[in-house]
Amino acid sequence: MRKPLIIILMALCLSSCNVDMLGFIYTRSGDPDARFAQSMEYNAKAGFASITVPADEYRVYVMTDAHVTEKETANLDGFVNDLKADNTAAPFWINLGDCVNDKGQLGVFQSHIAPLEEAGYKHFPTAGNHDIYFGEWPHWIARFHTATYWFEVITPSRGKDLFVSLESAGGTLGKDQRAWAEKILSEARGQYSHITVFTHTHFWKRDNTQFSTGNYNLEETYDLADLFSRTGVDVVLSGHDHATETTIYKGVRYETLESLKMKDISPGYNIFTYGSTIERKYIPVE
Repeated sequence: MRKPLIIILMALCLSSCNVDMLGFIYTRSGDPDARFAQSMEYNAKAGFASITVPADEYRVYVMTDAHVTEKETANLDGFVNDLKADNTAAPFWINLGDCVNDKGQLGVFQSHIAPLEEAGYKHFPTAGNHDIYFGEWPHWIARFHTATYWFEVITPSRGKDLFVSLESAGGTLGKDQRAWAEKILSEARGQYSHITVFTHTHFWKRDNTQFSTGNYNLEETYDLADLFSRTGVDVVLSGHDHATETTIYKGVRYETLESLKMKDISPGYNIFTYGSTIERKYIPVE
């Protein structure tokens, strides 16, 4: 009798907390191939970005897991203010997803990052699981247009760096995006000084902090790890776990980043400096 009662109490608690039960219990929320097709439809019209920076070394602001609500935007505002005040920063920033915590908040997030767009900073986001829960993916596409794409950064004399966004909000890339990633990364091998892949879901699961919304299955993890290794990827950036972790596997550096979420133990963001090497600095939010 105790077990059914516990299940009922958990369900009541989760529903009162505005949790997407399907997304929470069933990792594969929605069809990743369908989401990929929508991203590609936009990319076909918009093309891919090429950014020229004035020096061979540049600093990229990277944030993840802001989980904003109408009442919890202070950490995101701190990130925005820090980036705007840094005249040494690159003219773009990377967002690893989970912009919002629940339904109907993407507009809140977008309004709070608007000052960066107005200041000329280009936003490169990928979607997290919370960004597709509650059927929010159409709203993501309407606001941010794509979650799978690439862009390059051109330096004066060091060559070019490639950045590839992969959408892993449902805990998998799906078949079509996996094939696209193979094509893009294989063609890029040897053509770029540094190759960075960024996505939401982290690859090396050390615990169950994300419960069932956690990670790729083991076969996909090792398949992608092999792909990244043999195509010369330097670093893979991800969030989702709300904790900092660095893992080196088959010559590829995996950086799981701390969240920006208010009420987390040590919220903050990271600055990655691209030069002859790629260096990371964690910045706590005051």
